[in-house]
Amino acid sequence: MKDFIEKEERLAELNEFMDHLKDVDDTRDSWRLSYSLAEVLFIVFCAQINGFDSFTEDDSFINGSVFRI
Repeated sequence: MKDFIEKEERLAELNEFMDHLKDVDDTRDSWRLSYSLAEVLFIVFCAQINGFDSFTEDDSFINGSVFRI
């Protein structure tokens, strides 16, 4: 039961973080969008904290991880 509560707390923190990312203004053309800016920022954030420093590395992180979108 303790693991379930800890998981729920982590999910609540993640949702709060995503809510903050959703506050960032998205100035991209809406007709060209496949993913929300919050999703893109979250994936780039995760790649950066895992040590990926370039878009090429970020791409390999995204394509080789659970972040397949």
